[in-house]
Amino acid sequence: MPNLCQNHLTLWCETKEQLEKISAAVAPPKVSFLQRLRGRLLRNSAPISPAGFLEFLCPTPDDLEVLHFDVIPQLADQPNSYHWRLENWGCRNDLLATPHLQDANTLMLHFPTDYSPPIAALQCGAGLHSFRFRLLYCEPGNGFCGIATESDHEEFEFTFERPPAEEGVPEELIALFGLNEMAEEY
Repeated sequence: MPNLCQNHLTLWCETKEQLEKISAAVAPPKVSFLQRLRGRLLRNSAPISPAGFLEFLCPTPDDLEVLHFDVIPQLADQPNSYHWRLENWGCRNDLLATPHLQDANTLMLHFPTDYSPPIAALQCGAGLHSFRFRLLYCEPGNGFCGIATESDHEEFEFTFERPPAEEGVPEELIALFGLNEMAEEY
């Protein structure tokens, strides 16, 4: 079971149309009852699976299998797509989430990722699709959290051996992710 990184993303666009395009990329597909039933009954039918939000932000190259990656020995049996995603998205799996429109130009998302946040994909997407973002994330199992934007990233480590504030974690992250409560339980 992977450690889950909790992500709270706020994304700002210049136009409503741009925000709707991004919102459509992140939202789960609308699948009818008949489509779900058909998928269960017909094993040969292709499942309905959109590309996903991270694929929209930072598309996988077509020549992926011929690219060379520096591989950690423990992960040598993983396909190139796995290594490409870690390097270019920041996490290993794509995601779908329910977007929450705050106003005509602001979108908020809350979603988990395995082990690490998708900072690289968001920074790539900000360049490709001209948006700004602020990502707050926390992975308590491995003791790190941080704040990332389209141009910056600051990460903080914590151990729960003392209060997170004493370890340099900003109060905003402590409050959002309940780190003081976790430290007390520890």
